[in-house]
Amino acid sequence: MSDKAPTKFSIRGPGGLRLTVDRDEVFPDDPGNGTPCMLNLFEYSGTLAMACSEGELNSTRGDKKLSQAQCRWVNEVEDDANAYAWENDDQAFFRLKLLERP
Repeated sequence: MSDKAPTKFSIRGPGGLRLTVDRDEVFPDDPGNGTPCMLNLFEYSGTLAMACSEGELNSTRGDKKLSQAQCRWVNEVEDDANAYAWENDDQAFFRLKLLERP
């Protein structure tokens, strides 16, 4: 594994959940204009912040509550995902990769 973190990557969580973190979606002068940390579960999606606070993702068909295991994992990855995206903490990438589920 390279010791340089990519600018965008995805990791798998429990039950098909996927976190994508993209530094190109960070706009320091306009923090609300971008989605650097997104979660996807089949057709459902949402920001990491929304999933942490609401425990659900959305789609055109409605909302999908996350399981307890998914909520625990989302809370476990939140700090490192934000550190990687907003603070350019490359070590956070490697910590996140250790939390990836098969």
